Amino acid sequence: MTDTIMSLEEVAKMLKVSERTVQREVTAGKLKAFKVGRSLRFRLEEVEKYMKRQEILPSESVESI
Repeated sequence: MTDTIMSLEEVAKMLKVSERTVQREVTAGKLKAFKVGRSLRFRLEEVEKYMKRQEILPSESVESI
């Protein structure tokens, strides 16, 4: 099994959010990351798990977000 490793910039582009938003999610413990030197790195598998946890079910109201 080979892990796909992504940079902060790549994750932000994938999620269509700012790099700061990704950093906040990491700080909040919602998105797993690891450091290489001073840079954050992400496993694609963890980003996909994060996205799955963020899904809104059809029965949920968008207004309640």
